[in-house]
Amino acid sequence: MGLTGVCWNGAAAENFFSHLKTEMYHHYEFTNRLSALSDVME
Repeated sequence: MGLTGVCWNGAAAENFFSHLKTEMYHHYEFTNRLSALSDVME
């Protein structure tokens, strides 16, 4: 993340979270927050 108002500011972060949701989040059911956190950290 960079300065406020720079349009390409969050492109890398948005891309990362987009891939995280597409490849992992929508394919698994998590029983609780801790299991989701540990799976993301793997």
